[in-house]
Amino acid sequence: MERRRLLIVAAVLAIACLPGCSIRVRGVVTDKVTGDPIPACAIAIGPKKLQTRPDGRYIVSTYTDWHIITFDAPGYEPMKIDFSYSSDRDTIINAALERQGARASAEDASD
Repeated sequence: MERRRLLIVAAVLAIACLPGCSIRVRGVVTDKVTGDPIPACAIAIGPKKLQTRPDGRYIVSTYTDWHIITFDAPGYEPMKIDFSYSSDRDTIINAALERQGARASAEDASD
């Protein structure tokens, strides 16, 4: 009986983090230059869509099938991050977005 119980527990643990399991992803989105938080930044992981809170923070439960997170805020260059998840804790992904036109302005200044 004890052996059977151990086999069941082992099977459950083996299945626990197969693709398709739920994970939590969290972080903060900021301005790359100022470090200020970016509120209402649109975030997408697979079919899940959400926005950052006023302090630039976000948290979402999603599935391990998705490994790309996108950030898109008005006035900023969109950003995509390919990530791997942590099975034993939250996956933390912070993003520092660059203002639109900032890269072009920096290149013009160096010419």
